[in-house]
Parts: sequence; structure tokens; C-alpha cells
Amino acid sequence: MLAGAYADPLYNGNNNMDGWRMKKYPGAQMAYSYLMASDKFETLEPVSLSSMQ
Repeated sequence: MLAGAYADPLYNGNNNMDGWRMKKYPGAQMAYSYLMASDKFETLEPVSLSSMQ
């Protein structure tokens, strides 16, 4: 199932967040609006919900 490739690893899919890294998706960041206002392109390492404890 394709949805498992992009789901949070907390739900037993997307091991090592590889699907997110492939799409350059930052995952469950607390905030990244400060980057949207910037003119520079920056990549963030993906963060899973399970790492936010």
C-alpha cells in the first residue's frame, strides 16, 4: 500500500523515514514557519511522532 510509504513510522510503515527523505518532507516538526519566510532553501531531517516524547 502506498500510504504506508508516507505514514509516520509510529504506525509501522515508512521504516527509517525513507519515504519522507525521498520527498524531502520534514515530518512532524514542531514549527518551521521561520524557514518559509526565508529566501534560502534549507532541508530538515525528518522527525517522527515517536521521537517527540
